[in-house]
Amino acid sequence: GIPWVSTGDEAFAERPVIDTVVQQQGCYLVALKDNLSDVKDYAQWAFSLDACELDRHYSDSEVRSGEVWFWDIDTRPATPEMTNDFPDATQFIRCQRTVILKSTSELRSQETDYALTSALADAATLYRWWRGHWQIENCSHHKRDTIWREDACRSQLAAHALASFRTLVLSLFQ
Repeated sequence: GIPWVSTGDEAFAERPVIDTVVQQQGCYLVALKDNLSDVKDYAQWAFSLDACELDRHYSDSEVRSGEVWFWDIDTRPATPEMTNDFPDATQFIRCQRTVILKSTSELRSQETDYALTSALADAATLYRWWRGHWQIENCSHHKRDTIWREDACRSQLAAHALASFRTLVLSLFQ
C-alpha cells in the first residue's frame, strides 16, 4: 500500500520538497506547469507514442449547473531521463477535461493537463488524488486570493500571521 501522498503544483515541485516527501517514504503527485516545461514536454511526447500494456485509463462525468463535465485520465510509464531525475517518478498522468452544455450539446471547453507521480497507483486513484488537490485549491486558496488578493501581496513581514488571519476570517464567514 501507499503510506501517504502529497499533491501539489508549481510551488510544491521544488526539488527539496519532493526529496523530503520521498525521504519520509511518501508519494507525490505534481501537476506539470510552466516551471517544469521540460518535464511537461516529455509527458506530452510520451502520450503521443503508441499505447503500451502498462497504460491505464479511467473516465468520470458529472452534471454541474446545466453543463456535463467529462474527465478522461490516462497514465503512461515515465523514465528518469524523461523526468529530470525526479526521485522515484513512475508515471505521467494526462487529464483531458471536456465541458458540454447539456441543453444544446455545445462544446464549452476542452483542456488537457499533465502530472507526474511517484505512486504506483491505478488511474482511478490518481484521478481522485488530483481532483482532491483542486478541491482544496478551489475551496480555500481561490477564495483567499479573490477576497484578499493574497497572491498579489508581497509582504515579507508576518506573512504567516496574515495568512492565518485571513483563514480565520474566511472560516467565520462560512
